Amino acid sequence: QILAWEKENTGFYITGHPLDVYKDLMEKLAPISRILDGEAKDRQIVRVAGLAAKVKRSSTKKGDTMAYLTIEDYTRDIETVVFPRQFYDAADILTEDRPLVVQGRVDISDKGVKIIADKIWPMESYKTEYFIVTKSALATAENQERLRAAAKAHHGDHAVHLYLTDRRKNTDLGPEFWMDGSPEAAAAVEEIFGAGSVRER
Repeated sequence: QILAWEKENTGFYITGHPLDVYKDLMEKLAPISRILDGEAKDRQIVRVAGLAAKVKRSSTKKGDTMAYLTIEDYTRDIETVVFPRQFYDAADILTEDRPLVVQGRVDISDKGVKIIADKIWPMESYKTEYFIVTKSALATAENQERLRAAAKAHHGDHAVHLYLTDRRKNTDLGPEFWMDGSPEAAAAVEEIFGAGSVRER
C-alpha cells in the first residue's frame, strides 16, 4: 500500500519496488527492454514478468471481451494484447498493479513492438519450467533413461520440455520427468546434455 501511494503521488517507487520479492524469478525471464531493443524476432515466443500497469478492456465485433495490458518490469513496459479466449482464462487476475507472468508471441510492426498473449499466470504461483535445448543425436534412448533417473532424484512440479534444434521440434515431457526447480536438478541435466543445454524460465 505504501509503494502504491508513492507511485500514485510521485510517479516513482521510493522505498522499494513491488517486484523486489520476485527478483530471483525475474532474473530467469527476458527483460522487457531486450524485446523492445530488437533482441527478440517477430513471432518469437517469449515470457516476461512484471506489473500490470494498465488494463484496458474492450469488446470485439462479436461482443466478446478482450484486453490491452501494459506490463512493466524494472526496465521498460510493453503492450500486450489479450484476445477473448486468453482473457476469459485470466480475467480474475487481470487487474492493475498485479504481478504477472505473460507468455506470448512478439508482434513487430510499423506501429511498434507488442506481445500477443497466449498464457498468463499470477506471479505468486508461477513455477519456472526447464527447457532442454539439444540436438537429436543426443536425444538417445540411453540419455532419456539418464534423464528419467535425474528427474527421479530431483522430482518436483516444474515441467520439463525437450527442444531439438536441428528439427525445430519441442516435446513436453510427462510428469515423470518434472523436476524440483533446484540448481542441482539443472546441473544433473547438463551432465547428460552438456553445459548450457538447460534454460529455466
